[in-house]
Amino acid sequence: MDMLNVYVTNLGKYNEGYLVGEWLKLPTDEEKIKECFKRIGLNDEYEEYFITDYESDVELKCSEYVNLETLNEKIQELEDATNGEYEKLRAVINRDYFREDQLDEIIETMQSDEVDFYKGITGAEYEEDFVDGCYDLSFMKQGWLSTYISIDYEEMARDDDSIYETDEGVLVDRRKWWGINFPLTWILFKKNT
Repeated sequence: MDMLNVYVTNLGKYNEGYLVGEWLKLPTDEEKIKECFKRIGLNDEYEEYFITDYESDVELKCSEYVNLETLNEKIQELEDATNGEYEKLRAVINRDYFREDQLDEIIETMQSDEVDFYKGITGAEYEEDFVDGCYDLSFMKQGWLSTYISIDYEEMARDDDSIYETDEGVLVDRRKWWGINFPLTWILFKKNT
């Protein structure tokens, strides 16, 4: 899985009308960055570079004039913090609408014991499992009351700021969790049929 690939371009040559650059896979070691700089012609005459393109399997983004050495260090920290949980990382990046100045926050989120990713379920399924695990609501599912009352777990999931639903599953950030209560809007009163 590629965290971030960047196309590093010689800015001086670009301003002269030449596209001189190459792809560099991050994270990498400092020596490979120096070798890349040398191959694209960075020297005393041409000292500046910029990023003309990037690609990422985890949807990281990159601006043109980023410090490559600093970015590389942060990407290495992020890869270490991710520990193979790429679905969780994609969810964190998409939830927070990632910018490169947020890398520290994303690393902190990935390292947090209070943030989990539940693969293959919807927000409504998570909410139902959570409520069933915390509360005994069997009285609402049995007898005459079940004909009149149910809980709208889909609305509950939409209202819950501590979860973020993706195509791959649900990201749960308990740092945003405020406890659960049951607003009346979540309880549906069924029509008598």
